[in-house]
Amino acid sequence: KPWRRNVKQMGYGVLLVSQFTLYGRVSRKKGTLNYEGAMPPARAAPMYEFFKEKVAELYDADKIEDGRFGEMMQVSLQNDGPVTLVLEQDAEPTQDPNPNPNPNPQSGETKG
Repeated sequence: KPWRRNVKQMGYGVLLVSQFTLYGRVSRKKGTLNYEGAMPPARAAPMYEFFKEKVAELYDADKIEDGRFGEMMQVSLQNDGPVTLVLEQDAEPTQDPNPNPNPNPQSGETKG
């Protein structure tokens, strides 16, 4: 079965694309999108560059393509075979990625 071997073992190409929308949440009341869980671009861009460098170190840099950070891109996928795997984690993270010391800014109260 082809999925018993990984990308590196198969010599496949890798496409790296930053996607802040993975942290998007839709407001049930307003139907608006909220990206507060996403890392701010000033911190995310260097982290994305670091990730690309690490992937290139661990794999063949000639087989790695990437998108431009923060740019609008059209990316398509063509599945090859009968198997599509969706990897998910629990709906609620175990730790808040952006803890807010003041959960209610109008009250003037802070945790502490």
